[in-house]
Amino acid sequence: FGNNILLIGVVLGSVTSLVGLFGTAVDPLWILIPAGPAILFACLALFGVVALYKKPLSRWNALPLLAGIWLPIFFVPALIETFNGNWYPETSNLAMPLIISQCIALSILGYVLISDTPDETAPA
Repeated sequence: FGNNILLIGVVLGSVTSLVGLFGTAVDPLWILIPAGPAILFACLALFGVVALYKKPLSRWNALPLLAGIWLPIFFVPALIETFNGNWYPETSNLAMPLIISQCIALSILGYVLISDTPDETAPA
């Protein structure tokens, strides 16, 4: 399930952003542009939930959940406010520290993924 949710997130998030980008002539489709990254991060958070149980990483298995949860949490209320007619929804004072923590978690996750790859030895 973990591998499949990551693949679904990559494909669905990219397609969603591209449909929003090329479909901007139709007025409601512009919201799909920021929805693509929200889908990507939501799938990363779902992978993080699976990673807590399956432990696919050698360490820091909660990082995918921490790295992926904050953007979807802030995107959904902003989307609801936008459809209610408030084109510039207010974000809470908590948004910036959580987005910064997401950036830090993404950086640490990238480092963990790079450092976990086994070194290949060249055949003699």
